[in-house]
Amino acid sequence: MSEEITKELLESPVILDWSRLKEFRSCPQRYKYSVEHRYIEKPELSERERYNFLFGNIMHSVLETIYRSYIVDGELTSEKELLKMAKKELPKAFEKAETLLCENYKYLKQQGLKKKADRTTKYVREAERKRLLTAYREKHQILKTITLDISDPEVRGPLALQLKEIVAEKFEEGSKGITFGVKYKPKKKEQYRDECIAAVDTILKCLVDNKLFGSYASSEVRVVVETSGLELKGILDGLIMYRDQNNEQIFKILDWKSTKAEDPGQLHFYAMLIMLKFGDVNIETCFGLIRSGEVVSVETSKSHLNDLIKEVLEVRDYVIAGEFEAKPKKSVCRRCPYIKLCEDYQVMMFGRTDNKAKELLESDESEVLDLSAWLEDANGKNT
Repeated sequence: MSEEITKELLESPVILDWSRLKEFRSCPQRYKYSVEHRYIEKPELSERERYNFLFGNIMHSVLETIYRSYIVDGELTSEKELLKMAKKELPKAFEKAETLLCENYKYLKQQGLKKKADRTTKYVREAERKRLLTAYREKHQILKTITLDISDPEVRGPLALQLKEIVAEKFEEGSKGITFGVKYKPKKKEQYRDECIAAVDTILKCLVDNKLFGSYASSEVRVVVETSGLELKGILDGLIMYRDQNNEQIFKILDWKSTKAEDPGQLHFYAMLIMLKFGDVNIETCFGLIRSGEVVSVETSKSHLNDLIKEVLEVRDYVIAGEFEAKPKKSVCRRCPYIKLCEDYQVMMFGRTDNKAKELLESDESEVLDLSAWLEDANGKNT
């Protein structure tokens, strides 16, 4: 790789998360469109999809509350609310945090790498805000909800009640506009609400049975690794660190799904991030199934991780070269939000693009159908 390209990639690396990598696998041209047209209108969801989306969002809120909230005066308090309290007590410290620069900021700017300097500075400031929040919590002895002994019924009971109140509020707010029980299942709105509320007990039981709580359990863990002209990033649903029977430290990566385990590639991608961030560590990967309360282990071997590293490097090279080959396929393209932009899809479906059709209509050489002659001929056949 030439020095010029290397410098360019240091300034603006190829960004890859699991979604973008999946899009490149499916169709490199779709990946290109997703980067260029990030906020394009997505296809309308069906009634079933809308409810499933609502259920997923509510359960995500429940898990976020369990893992990322705090207990203040016996009440669940969000991280956002706690941050406001900390800023009120430590205004100057938080103001100073917003002025911090990364260690080599001036040098990077002199080298023409301002974007990289700004990115690194952003991470420095974020780390300082977290440090200040931790100091505030320790001073006031504020516990994270996930550190409570939720295996104790006297702790789990009150927690479940507060979580169920949150679910009921979220359901009422998010269910507006959904016609329950008309198009796909004969249920009333209240039955769907109760289904969401009942899932709270299933989640708490799953956390207890599989020891997914404690001081070293976190959720929505943001991991960013910048290396070899790539910015690899992901947000892990759950990360639990513990020591096994041999006193070996284990990084357990958890991804929550509503009903069933999906593509293990997502967990492999997150495992790759942890390995690149922390070195050759012991990693376990699993899916947590919300409706059943099961935890499904997924094998993640060194071979999986090595293959994935090779793949992301290949994707980087294709992106640098501007090679985005389309892979039109009806079963895949029909749900793609970029089909109106894709000429390869238009050729597959109609034999030509909209632009070609327009050129043909405007061309003097295009054949003009004589409608009067056609009507005379049609009338003659009918008599």
